[in-house]
Amino acid sequence: MITSTAQTERVACPFCGSTTANPVRQSADIVECLECGTVYLRTRLRDEVLYALYQNYAHEGSHMRLPTTRQEIEQS
Repeated sequence: MITSTAQTERVACPFCGSTTANPVRQSADIVECLECGTVYLRTRLRDEVLYALYQNYAHEGSHMRLPTTRQEIEQS
């Protein structure tokens, strides 16, 4: 990891670990690694923020809740 804020983190290349990269897109901080050429999202939400976000979809009333019975599976 290079830098972090409360909700986001800036990561190194997931393939080679290099921290040197050129921007490919500005709006989403998509970069190309200068060492290996991998294109990746450099600034992303931290794991705990993603976990909390997805928990909103796991509660009982959500349309994203996993089915719990055979009948629910067959109807989904």
